[in-house]
This record gives sequence, C-alpha cells and structure tokens, in this order.
Amino acid sequence: MKVGQAFVAGMIGGAAMLLLTWMARTVIGIPVDLEMMLGTMATDPSTTAWLIGFVIHLMVSGAIALLYAWGFENITHRSGWLMGGSFSIIHIVIAGVVFGLLPMIHPRMPSPISSPGAFMSNLGMIGTVAFVLIHVIYGVVVGAMYGSVLHPRPSSTASRPLASA
Repeated sequence: MKVGQAFVAGMIGGAAMLLLTWMARTVIGIPVDLEMMLGTMATDPSTTAWLIGFVIHLMVSGAIALLYAWGFENITHRSGWLMGGSFSIIHIVIAGVVFGLLPMIHPRMPSPISSPGAFMSNLGMIGTVAFVLIHVIYGVVVGAMYGSVLHPRPSSTASRPLASA
C-alpha cells in the first residue's frame, strides 16, 4: 500500500471538499462550515476553532484515504477515479450516520453550532445533495491520485501453466 501517496491524496480530496463547502456557503448560502463544526469540538467559535477544524479535517481526510487505499489493494486490486467514486458510497453512508449522531458527542451542538442532521438533512434537500456530491468528489480525487495498485489481480492467462511441447 502506498501510504504516503494515499494520505496526500486524501488531504487534497479533503481540501477539495472544504473548497466546495466554502463555495456553497458563499454562492448558494448553504450554512455548512465543516471546519467550524470540527473546531468547536475543542473550543468556542473563533478563528482558532476554524483553524483547528481545518487541520482536523485534512488529517482525517488523509486517514480515511488509507482505508480507500487498503480497499484498492486488497479488495478490488485496482484504483482510479471510478473506483474511488464507487468506494465513496460506503464513505457517504458512514459519514451520513455520524453527522446524525454529532449532537450526542459535540459539546457545542445544537447551540451555538447548529446540527446538520444525518446526511446534512437539516439543511434541506440541497444540503443532502451537497453532502453526497462532496464525498463523491473526495473519492474521485483519492482514486485518481492513488494511481496504480501495488498488488493487481493476477490475470487469468498469467495464472495458467505454460503448455508443454
């Protein structure tokens, strides 16, 4: 498994997610701030909380990419943007459930930080669609950046013994 490459791919995928949520906040007005949501688990809302959340999100994104890489190497024996996008389905389900459970573990939720709800459903349909899309984009980035696997599945012709003459 290419640990360093996977971790960096995950951090870049995580940065893409944060860029897209920033765009959703500023352009469409979707009130989601993943950095603040994470940072306020450690401290009150502030610039420091936002920076803490930013770093946490990048580190968690890198760590999750290690799970994608393990799957590429040990389950599918291939990677790529399509495989990463496919793996994101599992990621979406787990993250969606975790978002629903956040009020039980977040010390500042629901006040002063609003609960996003499972799959960001408290933000309406557009929140749920955004949640799914940013996770699919993350998976696509991780799959594309991981590159070829170290342990490809042996082809059926390579596993056959040579015919004797």
